Amino acid sequence: TATFVFAITLVQYQLYHKKSYIGSFIISSLCILMGTSRTYLAVLLCAWMLLIYIKIENKKAFPYIVVVGVSLFVLIVLISPVSEKFLNTANRTSAGMDPLEAITSGRSVFWYYDVVSIFKSKPFELVFGHGVNWLFYLNKAYLGYPLWAHNDFIQILSDYGLLGLTIYLWALGSLTHNLLKGCHISALPVFFLLFMWFFNAFFNMFYTYFCASLSFPFFCLALRWESQSGH
Repeated sequence: TATFVFAITLVQYQLYHKKSYIGSFIISSLCILMGTSRTYLAVLLCAWMLLIYIKIENKKAFPYIVVVGVSLFVLIVLISPVSEKFLNTANRTSAGMDPLEAITSGRSVFWYYDVVSIFKSKPFELVFGHGVNWLFYLNKAYLGYPLWAHNDFIQILSDYGLLGLTIYLWALGSLTHNLLKGCHISALPVFFLLFMWFFNAFFNMFYTYFCASLSFPFFCLALRWESQSGH
C-alpha cells in the first residue's frame, strides 16, 4: 500500500508540482522503513531513485546522485527498525547457517525442493500447471506447514505451468514496452524501474499483491511523462 501511495503521489507531483506532496513521499517511506520487510527496502530505494531522476534538471548528473543517494539510504536503513532483520541474518550466518539460506530467510531451501518437484511433473502439468493449491500442500508435506513460494516465477510455474509463466513475462514486458515506447530515457532509471519489479517478484511476490502490481504502471507513466516534458 505504501508503494502504491508513493507511485500515485509521484504522478500527482508531476501533474501539479506542489511541494506538499513531499509529505506523502516521506510518510509512505516511513511506513516501509518502520516495517520488517527487507524486500520493500529495495523497492523503496528504486522508487526514490525514480523520483530523483524525474526531479533533477541535469539528467547527466543522475549516476553520481545515485552513488550518494544509495549511500545515504543505507545509513537511513541502519538506524531504522528493519535493521534488526539484517542483524538476525548476520547472527544466523555466524551460527553456521548457510549464507544463502540466512539471506533468504529459509526460502532457498523450499525453492530448490519446489523447482525440482515441478520439473518432475508430467509434460501436461509442466506446460499448463497443477492449479493454485498444489504447491501450497507440497510445501506442507515437506516443511510441516502450508506455504506459498514467495516467488512469482516458481509460484506461476507451479500454478499455471510454462504457458502461464510465458504469459506473465509477456504481459509485464508488453506493458513496459508500450508505456515507454518512443521515450528518450537513459538506461539507469529504466534499470531501477525493472529492478523494483524483479526484486519484489523474486523475494516476496508481485502479482499476488494488488497494490504492488497496480503501482508499477504508475511508475512507468511517471517516466513516460518525464520524457515527454522536454527536460
